[in-house]
Amino acid sequence: MNFKLEGYKNRVTREELFFQVIPCVQTQYKNILTNTYHDITILNFFDSPEIISENEINSGKSSFKDVSKKTGNFFGKLFKTKNFKEKEDFKKEIKLLIRLSRADGKIEEEEKIFLSNKISSLDSFTSTEKIDLFNFMDTASLPELKNEDVVFYDKQKFTQVLKDLEKIASEDGSIADSESKLLNQIKTLGS
Repeated sequence: MNFKLEGYKNRVTREELFFQVIPCVQTQYKNILTNTYHDITILNFFDSPEIISENEINSGKSSFKDVSKKTGNFFGKLFKTKNFKEKEDFKKEIKLLIRLSRADGKIEEEEKIFLSNKISSLDSFTSTEKIDLFNFMDTASLPELKNEDVVFYDKQKFTQVLKDLEKIASEDGSIADSESKLLNQIKTLGS
């Protein structure tokens, strides 16, 4: 493209213009640790994606809400309240589901979907408890299964958890030997 600049009579400037369409995706996600929604944009989605966060993400620092949950946990544990017992049973259930889904070496997509549908919310947990659950999911090797890992306050809850464990074991189409072995171990310890 050639054009003359005003004020310069005998000078011609050459300018080249280059443009490229860069695909981008905008989405919103819920941070499971902080229970807040965040907007993100992913630029250059296909070649070398770059994520740009629209909101500041809380790094899991204690908030007033978290401190009040910790205080509630302390008194719940002290007096063995119904809410405390339900929360502890739910925490054990989540850990057993994670343990079983990892038993064959990796968590399959179908198992991830089952877990996300089953766990739907971690609002009742403190940041420390949430981080503990995520670390449990990401650790290279899980700790040995102990009797207290399968003892529930509510005996009917254990029966329901066993059904869910059998369901998640068969989500990927077949029950692996390692999953079957772990299921039997859970049943034996829970009896």
